[in-house]
Amino acid sequence: MPLPRPHTSKLSSIYNAQWPDDGDDDYTVIPSGYRLPASINPVHQNWIDLNGYQNLLLQYYMKHVLPIQFSHADGSVDTIVWNLIHSSEAAREAVYLLAGLHRRSTQGGSIGYSAPEDHDAYKRIQRAREPVTEGDALASLCMISYCLFSGGQGQWRAFLDSACRFSLAYLERNSPSPVSALISCTDSMRFIIKTSMWLDILASVTLIRRPMFEVPRLLYDPSGTALIDDKPELSMMSVMGCETRNVVALAEAADLACWKEGLGRTGGLSVP
Repeated sequence: MPLPRPHTSKLSSIYNAQWPDDGDDDYTVIPSGYRLPASINPVHQNWIDLNGYQNLLLQYYMKHVLPIQFSHADGSVDTIVWNLIHSSEAAREAVYLLAGLHRRSTQGGSIGYSAPEDHDAYKRIQRAREPVTEGDALASLCMISYCLFSGGQGQWRAFLDSACRFSLAYLERNSPSPVSALISCTDSMRFIIKTSMWLDILASVTLIRRPMFEVPRLLYDPSGTALIDDKPELSMMSVMGCETRNVVALAEAADLACWKEGLGRTGGLSVP
């Protein structure tokens, strides 16, 4: 069982650290060519052969970038993300971009996406912005990080909206309720939904817009009784290290701010 991650942020020190070149001793070689940290237990499946540079970027992502990207998640996220990377070419492309961006930044290079190979991969991912699999949705989530790590450049809102639409479509297809769908879905799908929900709420607070997800309200009773008791499937702690009631509060604050701004534009506020 992987060790739990600390629920404290060390983003600044980790992100700006100078990483030495990785040796080969820390990795296990998968027969087909994929290489991954030895601490991760791979699921038996058909692995895709990668070239040396792709292997390097994949190793770098798992070791240096993933712990920053999901710094408050528990240890299970490593295996979930590793398996999702193998399920989608778009996810692999996004991981390569994100790993390459971080690697350049720690070596004093530009953090923008100016390299020709990055442009080509970025365009391919843009064309596949409507996810059809969980791996494709992970690609959208990684591209959000890529855009934000690039100083806010790029169409991060489009990638966020695509991940949210994918998650919402899943919840709508799996009635009778989003809560029951969240409990019964796979670990990887739950990770996609929770991460999309969290980023949607943060974006809504920033942009003063109504969150796309109504799910947070269903996870917490206004009377103060958390519906997540004894149900880790519904807790946001495992993904973002944030209590569900705080996630709900952020979502409600964004919704209220959007409502207020709308009435302010039409002159409908009772108090100026």
